[in-house]
Amino acid sequence: MLPAGRSAILAYSMPAWAALLSVFILHEKFTRRRMLGLVLGMAGMAVLLGGEMSIMRASPIGSLFVLGGAIGWALGTVLMRRYPMNLGTTALTAWQLLVGGLPLMIGAVLIDWGDWHPIGVRAAIGLIYNMTFVFIFCYWAWFKIATTAPPAVSSLSTLMIPVVGVFSGIWLLRETPRWQEYAALVLVIASLATVLIGPRRETRA
Repeated sequence: MLPAGRSAILAYSMPAWAALLSVFILHEKFTRRRMLGLVLGMAGMAVLLGGEMSIMRASPIGSLFVLGGAIGWALGTVLMRRYPMNLGTTALTAWQLLVGGLPLMIGAVLIDWGDWHPIGVRAAIGLIYNMTFVFIFCYWAWFKIATTAPPAVSSLSTLMIPVVGVFSGIWLLRETPRWQEYAALVLVIASLATVLIGPRRETRA
């Protein structure tokens, strides 16, 4: 429903949402720096979606789903700090993927029953890469960081992901970037840097 680069920028607005949710759930201070960061993040999303208002009016589901996923991810990150579990990182990762994967498998059987068919070699390589590296190693690394560091610090590790997403879409999918992509990317990264890097400097001071 959305270009890969645009989806990446929306999805990885997550740290800004995590900073906002941590104020209400973890009772962290909502400083002026955080407020500025959230304003920059919202401006970035407005620029990103401003050129696609006609598409959004016709089919807004994609943007809403990606944005909802970002907010849900932020909420989960904050809740892992609010309610820590006595589990090792490997066990936690296994449970997260199992619990999250079961509804997807049920949905795939019920919704896409007629679309099950053998996949090609390239698709199989992509599937194996996602299963072993993305879903096993990267999720393990993310849960390790998210359960041992404050949300502001753990979210900082995602800053480069939208950058990779945008330029991977240009390189691999031949997507044509416009000034909106670059402007939104700068605003979102500036937002995250303001919200997440700033408090660490203030703490040192």
